Amino acid sequence: VYLYLKDVLRDLPGMETIENYFSEQGTLVPVRGVVGNNKIVVLLNGRRVNPPGGEEMMFRSDFNILNAKQIEVIYGPSAILYGQDAISMVINIITTQPQERIKADVMLRGGMHADKDFSVGVSSRLTDSLHPYIGLTALCSYTNSNLSNIDKEYSNWWDNTYEPVVEKTGIRKTPKRFDNGFNAFFRLESENSSIQFWHRESSRSSAEGGYAPILQYVNEAVWHDRTTVISGNNKFKVSDKINLNSSISYSRYEIDPETRYVF
Repeated sequence: VYLYLKDVLRDLPGMETIENYFSEQGTLVPVRGVVGNNKIVVLLNGRRVNPPGGEEMMFRSDFNILNAKQIEVIYGPSAILYGQDAISMVINIITTQPQERIKADVMLRGGMHADKDFSVGVSSRLTDSLHPYIGLTALCSYTNSNLSNIDKEYSNWWDNTYEPVVEKTGIRKTPKRFDNGFNAFFRLESENSSIQFWHRESSRSSAEGGYAPILQYVNEAVWHDRTTVISGNNKFKVSDKINLNSSISYSRYEIDPETRYVF
């Protein structure tokens, strides 16, 4: 079962997925040799969810796809349709359409390194008949992981890297690594209109240690950011052959002012 968008990308042809690359990216996704997450456009039901300022698109444990009906991928440049940053790939996640009966899903999962995943979703039609059709879809997920304990699992590397520091200070640093992610989605739709809300937020330890002073480990090195996108769409039927489509969107990307990124 694919849980996050990064899990799907790992199995697609023509691309790589490099986990834990940089903290603000999480997973680096080169597509056919073209490197840079800021060259990938991600849509949710046709609505752009990339950071609005051209920042790197984040592929971490904060984009849950359990309510996805299908995921469409376009390789190569698509700037004419999707904007000048659509250079290497365009991804469109289409969520499931609510059925007549209410559907609720709850998932709990655990694993190595104290990995914990929790998600709850619900979808239902709010009207008894197809006309007028009004549907509701909602999903909320949270994940937390301590990641691997470097000083224990890679003790020789850790000792060699920090031996000068330990000898000088007499203090052995113990890494406190973590990766937290939160994702919320809400969509209310009718036959001709829709409004949806999408929010992702994640935090993770930044410096992994080694090659001083570039990636030296410090407790204060964390990365915490969030993205919120609200969009509305309406289709007005002018005639049998002409429709007037209008949309409005609000997109906000924030970095926690207390974030300390060491690279």
